[in-house]
Amino acid sequence: MVRIIRNQQINLAIRSKNLYNENMLQKIKRQTLLLIMISFLGQVSISIINLGLIFYMRDVFRLNPQSIGLFAALFSASYFVGLLSLKRFVSAIPPPKTILFAAVGMFFCGTAILVVKSALPAYVLYALYGMFMSIFWPPLMGWISRKKEKKELGQAISYFNISWSGGIILGPFFAGMLAERSVDYAIGSASAIMLIIIVIMAVASGITSIKTIPSNHLHKKEQNQKDESTYLRYTSWIGIFSGYFVYGITMNIFPIYAQDVLNYPESTIGLLLLIRGLFTVFLFILMGKTHVWQFRISSIVGFQILLAGSLLIGLTADTISLLTIFFILFGVSFSGIYTNSIFHGAAGSTDREHRMVIHEAILTTGMVAGSLSGGILYQRMSFSSVMILCLIITAAAVVVQIAIFLTKRKSAELETG
Repeated sequence: MVRIIRNQQINLAIRSKNLYNENMLQKIKRQTLLLIMISFLGQVSISIINLGLIFYMRDVFRLNPQSIGLFAALFSASYFVGLLSLKRFVSAIPPPKTILFAAVGMFFCGTAILVVKSALPAYVLYALYGMFMSIFWPPLMGWISRKKEKKELGQAISYFNISWSGGIILGPFFAGMLAERSVDYAIGSASAIMLIIIVIMAVASGITSIKTIPSNHLHKKEQNQKDESTYLRYTSWIGIFSGYFVYGITMNIFPIYAQDVLNYPESTIGLLLLIRGLFTVFLFILMGKTHVWQFRISSIVGFQILLAGSLLIGLTADTISLLTIFFILFGVSFSGIYTNSIFHGAAGSTDREHRMVIHEAILTTGMVAGSLSGGILYQRMSFSSVMILCLIITAAAVVVQIAIFLTKRKSAELETG
């Protein structure tokens, strides 16, 4: 009889534990769905305003390519400063509240740009927009990767990548279409989408399972895990710098070149960026379903070499067909570089939010360097010279990645030998 009662108690405990785990799993799934939706809408809004403002600064304030490159670089620089200076502030506040606060700030700045009548206030507002964005992405990225490793981490990152890259696909396309009618429409629609995010997060913040989510600082204390990070994060971060160096040029300098030299309308430019986004999403999906690329230096260096190959085509691309090939190859290589960086940065880490700050800071540095140097070089020389610079940066990154790998392997052989 005692044994029967004990077995019943054990079975009851097992069922209770299974029910608890199932409830927790459902909560995580609902939260992941929320974050995917916010990521998608956020990137649509950001992509529209980023490309829309390039046309806006050119058409409304008559800025030259160098000034537009500086405008884009200032936004990225303020984002970088915000990532570093606001890290402790963000870590101490629960992610839902941080994301909501950031969305409010981005909505205000985007809307206010339409009101100001000169370039200087627009520069200031765009810089503030970048600061608010610096407290939007890291909490979201850290939140979606919490308590996940290996396969689960890879899948979560894949969902996140698909959502924000879906926004990059639609954002530039919509920006181009809207800007052809009026540049004001592009900026206004971006602010309207950010307002939708504010409403969604305000409602979601009232739900118990989200209201009780701890800040990153408290989450680290609760987990109390041993850090098992991989050195491959360093090689991946080098890759993300070069990838975003090229990305900054394709997003901020290429549209001006395509208008000035190739005489393409805004909708065609948006379509080319749309093609890049489609192939980026395709590889995000593929990498989310496979795991052979994880923890492999060959994957990291291979995508970097593919990026170099795309730039060789970009050197002479002046037709729709060649530009399409360039953007397809760039989209695929960019996807692999980005996924390797976010995955190997988060894998084994006890502070995911901090790693996402590093990831975002490095890619922002690359984007600032690309936008600024690309704008100066394009105005003084040619777009081909900009592509040559990109090729040099990419090749140098491959050399450094291989050097880090060989150094680490030699160190491991000495330790075991």
